[in-house]
Amino acid sequence: LSGMPLMRKVLIGFGVVNFFVTPTLVVMPLYAAHTLKAGASFLAVLEAGLWLGLLTGAAASSWVSAEKGTIRLGAACLAAQAAALLAAGIFVRGGVYLAALAVVGLALGVNNVKFIALFQRSVDPAVKGRFFAILQAVTSFTFPAAFLVFGLLADLLSPPVVCLVQGAG
Repeated sequence: LSGMPLMRKVLIGFGVVNFFVTPTLVVMPLYAAHTLKAGASFLAVLEAGLWLGLLTGAAASSWVSAEKGTIRLGAACLAAQAAALLAAGIFVRGGVYLAALAVVGLALGVNNVKFIALFQRSVDPAVKGRFFAILQAVTSFTFPAAFLVFGLLADLLSPPVVCLVQGAG
């Protein structure tokens, strides 16, 4: 990575983004049960909203232009995710949270496809295996750390406040 400073920064960014977005899977059931007083059926709807957003974003990514650059598109997607999580923290309604999760999934789906394509184009074939191994290690490491930190936060703060922390992150 010493010869690819931009890719190194992008990998670090991936880790940070995963740290703040992945805990949605921890917060979602708490938000549904404790904040919305909803049952398992509505939790299923929330999960479906997140995953349908993700699938839609991945499928639609070929129609999303990265004309001004993948990094700028990625920043716009991250801004959309942050705004959605902040909205879920401020406007506590089932429909708002469902829409927020769909937006988070949609932006994540677009970003994942666009950045993997960028990596495929930009990384020298001689080091591509090592690069993708590092990418997997960085993103995988953040999962347990994020679940631990945000699990603790969820014990101390209300789910909407945790959404605000995620959105600010």
